[in-house]
Amino acid sequence: MFIDETWTATNMTRSHGRCARGERLRMGFPHGHRKTTTLVAGLRMTGMVAPMVLDGPINGDWFGIAPVRAALR
Repeated sequence: MFIDETWTATNMTRSHGRCARGERLRMGFPHGHRKTTTLVAGLRMTGMVAPMVLDGPINGDWFGIAPVRAALR
């Protein structure tokens, strides 16, 4: 079994956009109100096991719990 984690943040801005040729692209971007969500899961040949979604970034305590949860399934 392989344990992996990934994350996403709601305050990330776009790096590309579209507008009419010769026009400058103007677009808003999020301020504050940042939220980070982390997904930790075990990966086996048969698929994903013991997915765990965390509200916030992962730390050593949470990462230590993930293998135990995966082994219990």
